[in-house]
Amino acid sequence: MFQEMKNIEEKFRELTQSLSDPALASDPQKIRKISKQRAELEPVVIKFEAYKRILKGIKESEGTRGEKRGPPRGTSDFAFAQGSPR
Repeated sequence: MFQEMKNIEEKFRELTQSLSDPALASDPQKIRKISKQRAELEPVVIKFEAYKRILKGIKESEGTRGEKRGPPRGTSDFAFAQGSPR
């Protein structure tokens, strides 16, 4: 499924790119056809991009859980290791 979504995303980008082709300006029917195809894919691509952002956020949050953190700002390494303030 993920690969199919990537293919749809790539097709959307290709259609978007083709709409900026100056040679297309002389063919209104082709512009309408490409615009319609792009419009049909746009909601799917928007949802897929949101899905990817959510996955990235989950992976990042999982990566920070369980990792040891360094000393807080304004605290020396020694004071942090000793458990005393500054």
